[in-house]
Amino acid sequence: MYQYGDRINYVKRGSIEVDSEGTISDQTGKTKTSMLSLQIGLLIF
Repeated sequence: MYQYGDRINYVKRGSIEVDSEGTISDQTGKTKTSMLSLQIGLLIF
């Protein structure tokens, strides 16, 4: 199974900062939302 979607923006972990005036800043990144999933099943009677 292959799933796909648009590129998304996210906030990088540990990048949120608040300065002395209370202004919040962060760093963002972009990534694909594609995923490949293999499924294997076993049936025993």
